[in-house]
Amino acid sequence: MKIDVSLVIPCYNCEKYLDELLTSLIKQTAHDFEVICVNDGSTDGTKKILEEYAKKHKFIKVINKKNGGQYKARKDGIFAAKGTYIGFLDSDDSVKPEYVEKLYKAVTDKKADIAVCGYSRINASTGKLIVNEMTNPRHKVIYPQKNPGLLLEVNSAIWNKLFKADLVKNNVFFETAPKGYEDMVLLQYVYRQTNKIVFVEEPLYNYMIIETSTINNIKKELVQEMYDALTDIRKKYVEEKLSKDFIYYADANAFLHLGISIPFRLMTDKTANFSKVLKGITAFLDKNNPLWRNNKYIKLSYIHKNKGTNRKLFIVQKIYKMHMMKCFMKTYNFVINKFNIDIKW
Repeated sequence: MKIDVSLVIPCYNCEKYLDELLTSLIKQTAHDFEVICVNDGSTDGTKKILEEYAKKHKFIKVINKKNGGQYKARKDGIFAAKGTYIGFLDSDDSVKPEYVEKLYKAVTDKKADIAVCGYSRINASTGKLIVNEMTNPRHKVIYPQKNPGLLLEVNSAIWNKLFKADLVKNNVFFETAPKGYEDMVLLQYVYRQTNKIVFVEEPLYNYMIIETSTINNIKKELVQEMYDALTDIRKKYVEEKLSKDFIYYADANAFLHLGISIPFRLMTDKTANFSKVLKGITAFLDKNNPLWRNNKYIKLSYIHKNKGTNRKLFIVQKIYKMHMMKCFMKTYNFVINKFNIDIKW
């Protein structure tokens, strides 16, 4: 039977969230889609809940495996997928009823490789909306091979995106990825073969902010894993002789994650020597991603030409070069916690 869409969900000890997630999938307005839940060696009631839903709903399928981490669980789901397109969900989130239908319509009607929808960031403890993201992209369509700099403002998660299946299956060759940054790494490989990205300007995905989640608890030990992953990505771009524009993009993306994302996450690690880590990051960027300092995609001329794209990245790069990141991050963290405001860079 032809299946339009496969949704892959890695599941590990997520029994308290599964009912809401699976109920939101049962309510989908789309047809001809499957849900592949990969139970990654859970020790709570996750396996039982998944199998109960699978018995009642034929479109829900369960893969049980030994614990191997989120990336490997997704990989198993990807190769079990039968859909022409593949999407991903996190087990503690949920989606609007039109999630599958609208993403599928956008990617097929516009003959794109990837469709991206908006999403809502929700405080899991209070249920309150923090902010809607990706609901007003500066560009309605992106052609990465022509202007990869625009990718810097596309969120680095894969759960609000629908991909051509082959695009994903051809790009999960790497064995490991930094914990909490698996999505970003996969996207960097996928983007090098992507010709067209379209947007659905509605918050169709509910992303729950949970304080104990991996992405909110990055430790300094993961910095080396980021170094290794970003080095491999740039090496792949060079080996395949991608355009110089993509090398500029790779170096700007390295700064975005090493220079901004990692320092912000490290603010929660009281054992980290912030100044020492920043010094190491700068040395790594200068050696391995030298175009980060004078990058064509983080210049005022590019920002003006592309409707303000990467404006915030430009501002933070200036702060970074002035060695004021520690002060900036403390202020940024205070604003987030005090006023419940979150600005994505």
